[in-house]
Amino acid sequence: MGKESEEMERLLTVTGKMNIAISKRLSEMTLKGRLGWDTLSMEELQSGLKRTAEEGRWVDHAIYSMFIWHRDWTGHLDRDFSKVGNEPEHACCTGA
Repeated sequence: MGKESEEMERLLTVTGKMNIAISKRLSEMTLKGRLGWDTLSMEELQSGLKRTAEEGRWVDHAIYSMFIWHRDWTGHLDRDFSKVGNEPEHACCTGA
């Protein structure tokens, strides 16, 4: 296995673990009644991103990053990424 393959394997392991952590946190928050992530303003999202970084809450920080990414690309490409087949091109080509 070459260095690039080893690096890719490590990155896939880390992203897989982060995906599990994010999914678990989102499930916990949803079960607690925290709904409406897609209705937050960009200012609220950016504030949450800044706050979670300052507090060192990295899973929550990643979640805010994901929400901003979703909102930003949805706006640019004028389609809802939560629907199958509407994924942004950069996600499609990476197998996301």
